[in-house]
Amino acid sequence: MGGLGWLAVLSGCVDPFDVVGVEEIVTEQRHDDPLADDRLEDKRPVWDEGRLVEEEFSGCLVTLNKSDSVTRLTLQASGAEDNQLRGRIFPNRRAALGALSGKPTLPSIEVVNGALKPFNDGLYAAVELRAESGEASTVNKRELLRELLNELVDRASNGADVEKPHARTAAEHVATALALGGDAASIPADLAEEATQRATEFRGSPLFAKPIGFYAWNEDLEAIFTRDRWLQRQYIPGVTVDPPFAAFAELALVVGRGDALSDAYAGVLDLYAGLTDPFFDASPFELAAFVPDAGALADLGAVESAFAATRPPSFPDFPFCNPGVAALPASESADNRMMRLLLCNHELLEGENLLDGLIRKIQIGELDLTPRADSGWYDHQLYALETLLVPEKGAESEHLLLTRAYKEKLVETFKSLLIQTRETHVKQVAMVSAGPTSAPSEPIPFSIHPRLVVEPFPTFYLRTARAYRFVEGVLASALGTEFLDDTSRLTEDGTRSTLTLGEELHEKQMLLYGLHALSADSIGMAPELVEDELSGFPLDEARALARAWLASVMDDADVARDPRVSLPVAIETVGGRDFAIYWAVVGVKVLHLHASFPESRRPTVVSVPWQCVHDGWEPFEPYMLVEQTIQVRRPVEASPLDREEFRALCDAHDNVDDIRAAFESAP
Repeated sequence: MGGLGWLAVLSGCVDPFDVVGVEEIVTEQRHDDPLADDRLEDKRPVWDEGRLVEEEFSGCLVTLNKSDSVTRLTLQASGAEDNQLRGRIFPNRRAALGALSGKPTLPSIEVVNGALKPFNDGLYAAVELRAESGEASTVNKRELLRELLNELVDRASNGADVEKPHARTAAEHVATALALGGDAASIPADLAEEATQRATEFRGSPLFAKPIGFYAWNEDLEAIFTRDRWLQRQYIPGVTVDPPFAAFAELALVVGRGDALSDAYAGVLDLYAGLTDPFFDASPFELAAFVPDAGALADLGAVESAFAATRPPSFPDFPFCNPGVAALPASESADNRMMRLLLCNHELLEGENLLDGLIRKIQIGELDLTPRADSGWYDHQLYALETLLVPEKGAESEHLLLTRAYKEKLVETFKSLLIQTRETHVKQVAMVSAGPTSAPSEPIPFSIHPRLVVEPFPTFYLRTARAYRFVEGVLASALGTEFLDDTSRLTEDGTRSTLTLGEELHEKQMLLYGLHALSADSIGMAPELVEDELSGFPLDEARALARAWLASVMDDADVARDPRVSLPVAIETVGGRDFAIYWAVVGVKVLHLHASFPESRRPTVVSVPWQCVHDGWEPFEPYMLVEQTIQVRRPVEASPLDREEFRALCDAHDNVDDIRAAFESAP
């Protein structure tokens, strides 16, 4: 039976691992198969006499040492109830929870991410709005563009003769951006008609210009999206003609002066390089060395050749896969670098889609998601996802024995979180083109099972907490310390959070450090916070916050939000026709977990209350709410669907195949 692991029927208290036996599992191990069952003999957790945990079973508070234990995780199907859930897609977590009719559940990584995704969107939206106006921010994008346009207009009239036409060209480019940003009043009359026409033409390319994600929440965000997408348009030496190279050469001359205007421009670039990632294309600052004065503009061909010589193409046979120069470049990222190889270097295997190709490259070690020295928030977020595909890279690996079925579940988790994380950065990440109770007097028998309180991947929670610490530093540096104290995140319904961004960032970090510690405790692993983290986020406080959140996780308004999103990520040509590749999360589904301790790697029972009698070991079999992803092709002329449109399409269907077909054919 294929799929994500509705495999053999597993029921009762017998650990299927002990029934199958280690030998049989070992024979299935393949060196080149990243989804092969883990082998118990490969696990070497280290005994630590002092690492004790107290857990309650049937009212008995038991002290255990799990430091050299291993918890096996797999998926199961156990009869008619699971069969009724198979293949069903729910619009949100509450709907899926309702179908379980009170059966026990374990918060999955997807559920944790349900509390993070809306915050990430709201944080980014708040940054965009404050950076636009300069309110409580050292960045003022609207004022920058106005001042830049004024400077270019002045140079077009009063500059050296050799500079005037190029200044005019650059002014038209910036004026179009202002028109798209709803700031037409700042455009001089002699530029207004040209700017309006170009803006109208750009809006006619919805794949690039139509606001999606949180940018569709209000008119201000919509304008920012469309304007910035215009400013991301690139000139590739020897390949493209619009925007013209002259516009970027003139911008390079302007920013090369190193004055207040140049500093403001650099501040905007620094913000997005930290908030998302450094750029794919060069900015005018990289070009400035080739335009030391206005005289250099007399021979644009020489400037272009000298610039191009410093950036030889990585894909000479696929020129559009190579970087160029842009006024406000889109960001490059770890996933984009590999997607470019897969598409532009033909490294996809036969029948393999882009998302699966990306996953394969991570699993076989050809894409390392460790952030680079200059990486932004997005790459730090991706790094948190890495151990979902390569579990052996997480410190918890020695304590977890994962079956193929569970690893397949983690692949789906990676897909869902990647799509939702990338959708937060949808404008900026470039599309790739190609307590014990009172004891009774009678003895109490109890069995021990893996006492999991959240899906046990401590490294994911730790790295995500650190990603939030990183972006907190970026925002304080780029926008000023007052920004975090004076700004609240935006929500999808247009309201603002009652907490400031600084307060929510601290709360999210405390929650994630707590989830890291609780999940580490549950599998016998030591928490891995370093000294400065422990001083800022005491583990006792973090654990308490995480326990309180887990106790009412489905009451979290963010967790209850609709997780369904879609976005275009690349363009490819098939049969002479151009198609956009879309990734989408189409809904929530239910999986049945089976967690157990292999007999040879069970925890040590240190102490048991006198009235309690340990009478055996049991599996832990809760349900988990996860998400379903798809990849589809749509013609490039088809408009992207915003969240409201996409969710309406999904609401008309209750299975993946029908949703896929409807999405592929939607106008």
